[in-house]
Amino acid sequence: MPNEEFRAGIVGTSILLGYQRDWFLVLPSKAPNKLKALQVEGFRYNPQPVAIQRQGRGGATKAQTISLKDLTALIRFEAQNENKRAIAIQSAFTLEGFDSRFRDAFGKPQLSSGTKRELFGMTFEEYLEALAENRAELVSLRLPADSLYYDLDED
Repeated sequence: MPNEEFRAGIVGTSILLGYQRDWFLVLPSKAPNKLKALQVEGFRYNPQPVAIQRQGRGGATKAQTISLKDLTALIRFEAQNENKRAIAIQSAFTLEGFDSRFRDAFGKPQLSSGTKRELFGMTFEEYLEALAENRAELVSLRLPADSLYYDLDED
């Protein structure tokens, strides 16, 4: 990012939380009370466009984004309102954060990016399994890329 601020895409964030791709954009008109409740929790509805360079070809794509602070407020709000995906995300990031802090405190090397991604993916799946009331719900909670670690459809 030009100003060193990391941001999250609103389409990916919507999908990650189990909503339609346009959920974030229609929030003000379709769920104004939810938006107001989010704003009470510190969320600012202030999407910003970011140009994303296309790899291997010229040009760029514009994506609407939110700040990491707003992403955190959104996930916290969704978890408090029993969104199982948000609970699993929050739990996996908490474990990852604690692991990193304890490694720092005890002078241990940090995990590689690949190992962190794998650990997060497995932890996210474990939390989804624990939260899902049945197998059909678990399958509905998964994201398309969740099958990177194992296939839930195998018996």
